Amino acid sequence: MKDEVWINGRIADLFAYQGGDEPVAVELKLTDWKTAVRQAESYQLGALYTYIALPILHVPKILRQARTLRSRNVGLLGVAPGVGGGFRRASEGEPSKTVGDPDVRELVEPAPSERFLPFLASKIVNDEERPKRRPTRMPRGWW
Repeated sequence: MKDEVWINGRIADLFAYQGGDEPVAVELKLTDWKTAVRQAESYQLGALYTYIALPILHVPKILRQARTLRSRNVGLLGVAPGVGGGFRRASEGEPSKTVGDPDVRELVEPAPSERFLPFLASKIVNDEERPKRRPTRMPRGWW
């Protein structure tokens, strides 16, 4: 799995591909699901399956648009707080406050992309030259 890979002129947040497996691209958003769908559609050239992932709190209103997601061959993942081992921010010294590992649920299953180009997927896997984007500054109190 790789994070922030270039596909079709855009940066996918996650890209998973292993040997003969089917490549998957995921676009992560906090709220703007319509932009995420457009981005996920552009990833369909380099990934057989594409998803958008949003916090579980925003999912109910998006599920009303499930037909739109299915017509564009885009899946939906809901991300909720979990009860795993926890996460520690790099700026903290010793772990004082932890957040559980996320629980990810597939809510809309994507259809395989009709525009998928297998040679592009293998190029994405082997492309190490592209720079990543600037570090994202999270808003205060997000944790």
